[in-house]
Amino acid sequence: MLTATPTKRGTGISIWGDDEDLRALYQLVHTLAGDSEYTNDSKGGRVQILHCFAYEIRHAYQESRLTKPVTITEGVHQTDFGFNFSWIDLLFTLNCLRFNAAYTPTEPDDQTTLDRLEQITRQALQEFDTKGAQEIERFVGPHLLNVNHPWIWQFNQQLEIDYMEMNVNKTRFRNIPNLLRRTEKWSPLHSFLIGNIKATAKELNCDVYEIEYLEYPNIKW
Repeated sequence: MLTATPTKRGTGISIWGDDEDLRALYQLVHTLAGDSEYTNDSKGGRVQILHCFAYEIRHAYQESRLTKPVTITEGVHQTDFGFNFSWIDLLFTLNCLRFNAAYTPTEPDDQTTLDRLEQITRQALQEFDTKGAQEIERFVGPHLLNVNHPWIWQFNQQLEIDYMEMNVNKTRFRNIPNLLRRTEKWSPLHSFLIGNIKATAKELNCDVYEIEYLEYPNIKW
């Protein structure tokens, strides 16, 4: 069964499961991502976001991320595999999964997996900081985060950079909702987000859809 804990400094979440758990999650993510075309629209942006999540899941069950011994019952042990994922990336991912699930045929087990992923996310949020979690939980699932914008991939990447550049503390964690609200037109800081993305494109002398976000601050999990 999938489990999760907040990372030590609250940068994100550590997601854990056995080989079967993670392979099932990997397959579900690819099913909901649909085709692998990174088109210049919201659909292509969601595919990129979901593929980043699937990439980490695959490396986890291939044992190239985190491992830990787990006691099932007395005398029965197994190895769980895991990976770290930032809160910003995870919240975008969960919204993309639910958005695509509304338009993709799924099995009852798929819905159970999605429910479980959202459940352990809420639990990890609460475990790190109950006060901050109350507001952030509203973004778990298809609620406030607009993942149908043609720049959704760019929004995700820019906000991830902004988040990682903040001081590592609970204030940063509690600021997550303010960062995510920048994706909405009605937000006072929406134009700031758009401006940052356009400035990056201008600096790189490319179209917005051609921006490659390669340089991230050193992550302190």
